[in-house]
Amino acid sequence: GEVMGIDRSVSAINEARIRAKALEYHNVSFLEGDIETVKLNGDYDVVMGRFILSYLNNPEFTLRKVCSQLKGISYLVFQEWQLDNPPSMKPISECMLKYNKSILETLCCAGVDMSMGKKLPGMLNELSACGVYLTDSHEYQGDVNDYALLEYLAETGRALLNPMIEFGILKSKDEFYSLKESAFTEIKRCHTSLSLNPIVGVAAKINRHSPLLNYGSN
Repeated sequence: GEVMGIDRSVSAINEARIRAKALEYHNVSFLEGDIETVKLNGDYDVVMGRFILSYLNNPEFTLRKVCSQLKGISYLVFQEWQLDNPPSMKPISECMLKYNKSILETLCCAGVDMSMGKKLPGMLNELSACGVYLTDSHEYQGDVNDYALLEYLAETGRALLNPMIEFGILKSKDEFYSLKESAFTEIKRCHTSLSLNPIVGVAAKINRHSPLLNYGSN
């Protein structure tokens, strides 16, 4: 088989190529480009995406376009976050709650569709005209000893630091790092159990006669 990965980030593409080479995957290629505008061709069986649709201006239109360009597509498989509420924790840490809300408010201000997880099953069901055959929702959970979870929370905040300040959600880098330090100190002191926002995964089979392939009008 053959796999092609697409991303508009040069650094992400370079990192993916390094990983593929290290794993000796010779049937994996990568294309730098924006999925909303890139021109595709080839005979592929499946279109897959993780945390992509919530960032698009018109995800339904983009999906129709992608699938109309590629031959042989039989399945759509996607995962998206459900971001309309802060993730759960027990006991509640007010500092971590504020930290998480700052992240979610930044994403919302940036135009991210915070409810794409909930919308995903219905969207693919409508587009495929053949029905969703698999839907799963997962909420990653851990505690203060889960290094991967804590690192993810820290890195997400750092990645959104500049827009967080630009949108006026926090005033400065010092305020961010003070909040981050307080949040992580508090959850460790209270032995808080944490989770991430739910991830919804959906697989749908395509009807080749579906309106999915007619993308000439928006």
